[in-house]
Amino acid sequence: MFHVDVEAKQLRKLIPKGFSELGLRERFDIQEWIEKTPEILGEELLIIGKEVILASGKRMDLLAVDKEAALVIVELKRDHSGEAVEWQAIKYASYCANFLPKEIFRQFASYLEVTEKEAQKAIEEFIDADVEKLNESQRIVLASRQFNSEVVSAVIWLREFGVDIQCTRLAPFVDSAGSLFITPETIIPLPEAKDYIERKEKKQRSGPQEHREWTGYWFVNVGEGSTRNWQDNVKFGYIGAGQGVRYSSALKRLGVGDKIYAYMKGLGYVGLGEVTSPAVMVRDFVVEGTGKPLLEAGLSAPQADANRDDEELAEWAVGIRWIKTVEKNQAKTFSGAFANQNVVCKLRDPQTLRFVRETFGE
Repeated sequence: MFHVDVEAKQLRKLIPKGFSELGLRERFDIQEWIEKTPEILGEELLIIGKEVILASGKRMDLLAVDKEAALVIVELKRDHSGEAVEWQAIKYASYCANFLPKEIFRQFASYLEVTEKEAQKAIEEFIDADVEKLNESQRIVLASRQFNSEVVSAVIWLREFGVDIQCTRLAPFVDSAGSLFITPETIIPLPEAKDYIERKEKKQRSGPQEHREWTGYWFVNVGEGSTRNWQDNVKFGYIGAGQGVRYSSALKRLGVGDKIYAYMKGLGYVGLGEVTSPAVMVRDFVVEGTGKPLLEAGLSAPQADANRDDEELAEWAVGIRWIKTVEKNQAKTFSGAFANQNVVCKLRDPQTLRFVRETFGE
């Protein structure tokens, strides 16, 4: 590496160094740098834990979430990876694979020293994927100044079998004044060929299987209880959710013009509708065509106005023009139909989409 002296029109060579030679430590220096600036690993990451203690008593260097909602296990070595760093990281990843979303929110809350609600909100705002995809997959990032050839070979082999693992080299240099510079370089997969390599690996693993792209339709749970019911949804043209940010925030993902298929847990699909107005607190929702507030329209749900003035706990409502609906005792389903516990998520299952289109239209 060279420092460019523009005025003198000269290149001044920087001196490569080892972290140990510079008196820098893995845990108290390198780990701290990456925690504060995870972009050095080549992408946007949200660090949700440092020195995470596992059930075995071992400590995981850093735990993060990427933009696609995968958990990322970051394992650091100072000057040399050793011969088994990939195996160590795989064990950590296998443990993290069992984390439920609530456990991830709890871990992040502890790390940030905030409430679990605040931690959940921060994760939801960071990721570009559906929150229900949180921890559907796991990734491993190994970072070191040098990598053992056996580790490199193992990483390449693991990638061929679908393990998302990368090696990032962190090379330190100093100039004549003693200033320290770090050059990050992802060596597996090579950034220039990353898209090609990942497509090739995916093709080799999946063969001719059907790829599940988003259909453009939303799956929506229309649960029943004291604060909402399907009869009111159909009669007054809306869907509702609330009594907690986790539930009401999901409705905010729906935009005017979006198409939804409504589902009732344990029963099946009950309707197709189009969004006519974005999510608002139930106290502010006006029934289309009447000018009348929903809470004054004659709802049969006895506690629809519960916590009406509390933005976090109130019911929220989204306007819906129902295209076709059925009574809940006539709900439509089939063995293997897509269902999800979340209020709102993207409908990706081709078989279910064909079924609901044939049943309700599109």
